[in-house]
Amino acid sequence: MNTLLPSPLTFHLPRDEQGRYWVKRIATHCRPHIDECFCLWLLRHEPARKLFVGTASAPLEFWGSGRGTPDGRTIAEHEREGMLVIGLGSSAFDEHPLRGLHPHRHTSAASVLAQALGIADDPVYQPLLEEIALHDSGKLPSDLATMVKLLHEEFPNEPRR
Repeated sequence: MNTLLPSPLTFHLPRDEQGRYWVKRIATHCRPHIDECFCLWLLRHEPARKLFVGTASAPLEFWGSGRGTPDGRTIAEHEREGMLVIGLGSSAFDEHPLRGLHPHRHTSAASVLAQALGIADDPVYQPLLEEIALHDSGKLPSDLATMVKLLHEEFPNEPRR
């Protein structure tokens, strides 16, 4: 997988002397897509828990789509308070700005997170990341992504499902 990340990746999360980021909460948009769902799964497991301390138990918040935040503060302000934002708001793990920079590459929030974790080319994750990126870019229908969409239709007023 080709590197899409700006160097260095910019966060405003609290960081300790070992370089680990401290996460108190995680935000994504309501009715998350397969890429955000996979990000959330990655964040709850190794190796993400070593770099992003607290993600295993951090509560989830669901925000509206787009660049804004529910209270009008910046993503950086939320990050300074320990909020990790996935797939929206032009945050570090929002793939949408990268698509503008690299229109011919397939990417997703999950592929950006995987690159940050150093697992994007791991044969365990790479096939799933590629399928998720192709689906999220609108290039490939996916049974797994379709199942997520069907769950949203089944539970339209329950974004946590």
